[in-house]
Amino acid sequence: MRNEYKALLIGFLAVVVLDTVGSIASNQFDFNYNLLWPGSYLIYGAVSFQVTKRSQLKKGILFSVITGLFDATIGLTISTYLQANIGLEHEMTTGYWVIAVLVNSVFVAIVGLIAGRIAIWKNKNRINAQQVA
Repeated sequence: MRNEYKALLIGFLAVVVLDTVGSIASNQFDFNYNLLWPGSYLIYGAVSFQVTKRSQLKKGILFSVITGLFDATIGLTISTYLQANIGLEHEMTTGYWVIAVLVNSVFVAIVGLIAGRIAIWKNKNRINAQQVA
């Protein structure tokens, strides 16, 4: 299996772990599950960084968005099943969910772009350091 696909699978696994542990913890310690959003974005950025490092920027951004979509579907299913303390006082409708996924995908793509550019920059610095030595 190619390394960029391994990064995607590891991203999926990280999402499952974060959503599972976060859902249980939000109930046990009575905090809003939505406070864990930085962890999700860290996962999306890490996926983009690793994929871009091994492949290309477009694929890094795409894989980070795919990871975000995985989180918005499977992750939401996990947190709903485990009754995460999400603090919603109204029912999440399909329309609300679709809009949230689309808006989140834009932010995930931006995070993926930033992480991918960092990967490219680090690769250039590594190559330049090797040429000097």
